Amino acid sequence: MKKTNIFIILTLLFSSCGIFKKSVQPEDKYDNSFIEKIKVQTALDSIQKHYPKIETFYCGFTGNYEKKDQKLPLKGLIKIKTDEFIWISVRPVMGIEISRILITQDSIKVIDKIKNEYFAENINYLKSKVGFELNYETIQAIFLNRFFIFPPENKIESYFLINVENNKTLSATGIFSGMNISHNTIFSENNFIIYENNLKLFNKNQSLNIAYSNFQPLNKKEFPNTIQIIIKDAVNLSMFNISYKNIKINETIKASFKIPENFKRVKFE
Repeated sequence: MKKTNIFIILTLLFSSCGIFKKSVQPEDKYDNSFIEKIKVQTALDSIQKHYPKIETFYCGFTGNYEKKDQKLPLKGLIKIKTDEFIWISVRPVMGIEISRILITQDSIKVIDKIKNEYFAENINYLKSKVGFELNYETIQAIFLNRFFIFPPENKIESYFLINVENNKTLSATGIFSGMNISHNTIFSENNFIIYENNLKLFNKNQSLNIAYSNFQPLNKKEFPNTIQIIIKDAVNLSMFNISYKNIKINETIKASFKIPENFKRVKFE
C-alpha cells in the first residue's frame, strides 16, 4: 500500500513539474481505470486505518444457531492469535465444555466431548461443505471485522467503488475459479466501519451474508460486539447470531487442544 501511495505522489509531482510532458489534453492524463484504482486503494487504506490493533483476541460469546425449525443456544469462549489460530470452546450449559474447535492456516479440528469423537481435515474441507472458498484469513477477517478479498486468489484490482447515500461499497463481480461470483463489502462513508459482507455464488444459487452491529470502543477504535451470519442455498437457510462478551486484546493466550486417545475419528457429512 505504501508503494502504491508513493507511486501516486511521484506521478502527480512529475506531471505538475512538466518532466513527463505529453501532447494530450489535460483531461486525458489518466484513464478511468487508473482513477478507479486510486479510489479503491484510498478507501481500503482508510478502512484498514480504522482497525483496532489486535495481536491476540479473547472473549466470551452468547447467541444461537437457527436452521428450519431448529434453534440451538450458543455459548462459549473464543481465542484468536492473529494469523496463527482461532480457538473456540462451546459451553452451552453451566460452563461445561461439550466441544472444542481449532482452526489454523492449514487445518480445522473439532473435539466432540459428548460422543467421544473428533474431526480433523485440511482447511479446504470447508469449501466442500459450505460451498464457499473460505481460507484461514477469510475466517479470521469475519471474526475481527476486517476487509477480505474473495475468493482468496482474487486481487484488489478486481474491485470498484460504489457510493450509496452515506455508505460505500467495495464490489467485485465476475468469473473466478470457474464460478460466477460477487462480493460486496459495505462500509460507512464517515468513519469507514464495515457493516456488511455479502457473497454470492450465482452458479449454485448460494449466498453468505455477514452483518455487524452494536459497535463499541476497542483500543480507541469502533468494534462490533454482534455478528449475524446467514448461509443460504436453493433449499436451506442457516443463521448464526453471536454476541461478544468481555473482549480482551493483546494479552498472552494459548490454544490448548489435545485429542484424547480413546476418541474416534469421524467425518462430518
